[in-house]
Amino acid sequence: MRPVHVVAAQLSPTNGMERAALELLRNLRTAGVSTSATVLSGSVPTEVLGCGVRSLHVARRTTRLAEAVPDLRRSLRRLPKGTVVVAAGAWAAAPTALALCRSGRQYVNWEHSLLPARIGSDRRACLLARVLRLPGCRPGRHVAVSDGVAHTLREFFPDSPVEVIPNYTAMSQVPPPRRRRRVGPVRLVCVGSLNKFKNQVDAIRALAMLPDHYHLTLAGDGPLEGTLRAEIARLGLSSRVMMLGRVPSVDSVLDGSDVMVHPSIVETFGYSLLEAAEHAVPVVAYDVQALDEMVPALVPGRLVPERTPEALARAVLQVTVGGVLSHADVDRSWLRRREVLAPDRITDLWIRSVLADGPADGPADG
Repeated sequence: MRPVHVVAAQLSPTNGMERAALELLRNLRTAGVSTSATVLSGSVPTEVLGCGVRSLHVARRTTRLAEAVPDLRRSLRRLPKGTVVVAAGAWAAAPTALALCRSGRQYVNWEHSLLPARIGSDRRACLLARVLRLPGCRPGRHVAVSDGVAHTLREFFPDSPVEVIPNYTAMSQVPPPRRRRRVGPVRLVCVGSLNKFKNQVDAIRALAMLPDHYHLTLAGDGPLEGTLRAEIARLGLSSRVMMLGRVPSVDSVLDGSDVMVHPSIVETFGYSLLEAAEHAVPVVAYDVQALDEMVPALVPGRLVPERTPEALARAVLQVTVGGVLSHADVDRSWLRRREVLAPDRITDLWIRSVLADGPADGPADG
């Protein structure tokens, strides 16, 4: 099998993309694949120290992608011939593309976040996508983490092969334990970075339309923390909303929750939904790309077609008034997760689709 070199913008803190990159390195190594990696910014996590992973220690600022190119150019062009270079997302793919431009070496764009809604509302994502379309910078192939991302990539790069390979996900060996509705408040939870895409403001506004015994916990930090606190105060919900900030593990939070509310307007994979499913916590989410692949097939719950706080509140009531979802729903989604997201299956997809038949060294385009 061909060796793999992963380029990542950062590996800590361990959010979605970082977690996916670490899991890819770990699982490919377990399968006997020679792996190494370059991290643009930040430290190298302990678990991959001594595994051929190094950081360029570029400062985390807007210009870091350009600043990383000279060092990447030197290091990537020295890799043994036949090494598959995998750029983890557009933030790593753009400097990788520029570093390899006109070198005769190709790379794989492992894409997590390019969706129409993201490109339309995030100028940085739009700019990075344009870089990848420049002559000499186009990837040899793409790996998408969901069908929604794959659809976008096929529109942007009609001449490049696109493979859908889900991220590795921790899964229990037995179905999640059965849950019974507790006496007392109905506990809703929102997990994720506090930003405009995760859209926690709709969860807060939906709570204002629910009976007083409904409470909401927000787990995560981010740029909109102050804005969300102001909205909570404006709606008089301070006694019904708890903001935990960033937590090392959401297990205890999920164990104490009845429903996960996920009003994200742009989602690319859905780690938090899968974590909720592992705790048999039903999910109420907006019907957007990527999430429509999760709920209800892999994650028990309900999708909300109308993206408004009113519709979100109605869906929460529908899920909670009758109690938790049936045990059959929970068991059915667990069986499907075990089939679709089995680590051995994901590793096999990487080996068969990318490593055994990866792009040969040579120009990807003119």
